[in-house]
Amino acid sequence: MDEQMSAYLADLGATLHDLGADPALIQDANFDAAEFLQGALDGGGSADDAIVEFGSPAEVAAAYLAAEDAVERALRPPRRSAHGLIAAPDTRTWASLAYLLLSLGTGIAYFAIAVVGISLSLSLAVFIVGVPVFLLFVGVVRSISLVEGRIIETLLGIRMPRRPLLAPAGSWLERFKHWLKDRRTWTTVVYMAAQLPLGIAYFTSVVAGSAVAAWLVAGPWLQAFTGVPFLPEVNGAEFYLEGWAVLPASAAGVLLFLIVFAVARFVGSWHARYAKWMLVGSLGRER
Repeated sequence: MDEQMSAYLADLGATLHDLGADPALIQDANFDAAEFLQGALDGGGSADDAIVEFGSPAEVAAAYLAAEDAVERALRPPRRSAHGLIAAPDTRTWASLAYLLLSLGTGIAYFAIAVVGISLSLSLAVFIVGVPVFLLFVGVVRSISLVEGRIIETLLGIRMPRRPLLAPAGSWLERFKHWLKDRRTWTTVVYMAAQLPLGIAYFTSVVAGSAVAAWLVAGPWLQAFTGVPFLPEVNGAEFYLEGWAVLPASAAGVLLFLIVFAVARFVGSWHARYAKWMLVGSLGRER
């Protein structure tokens, strides 16, 4: 990469940082700028002309921030009233529930890729073939980081990168050294491995809580109208609710549903910030 372009990208990143831009936005802006400038150079243009056409760092930073603010205003969900933790579920709550249920499948896939990739890389490290295997593993890890980021931004509402991390200029050896030194390579691997136990905990908690709540709501009425016992067997005997307990039990089920929704929203918000720190390296604003 041209030294003038490298200096321009550094200035653009510094300008966005000084203006309080989200780290994910800075990554996207740097990638877009590098892609445009490199394309102009490959087409026979000069770095000066390409920079003039793309805009000064201050102009580009202002444009990106204005576009980001417009998108955030359009996508920001309505503010929840401060009447307590328990409230009717909104779009963000349903999206958080969807992520917590999806996390079991993604956790299994991420864990398998992390374990297989690390095992192959270590076992083949003494052979020349170990280098391309490790490079392939790192490439897959960085791709997963981008995909997971898009899932998190869509369902959990925190700004994540929409462009890949800009590769450093230089030979493949210099890139290899950069990937080894970059903390995001290793924190992403840890994130992938940790997603399996987290996914199991998320999925089990949501399913178990929802199942108990659903039975508390429906079970008393099934007993009242069909004679089916509320609990098939307790200490060797079927358990029936007293008539006066039908409404309180159903009300408790509705309350438990609301608690599950509230906890899902809280856990989703926590996981979004945890993922932002692990995959991007810095916390950002949540919509």
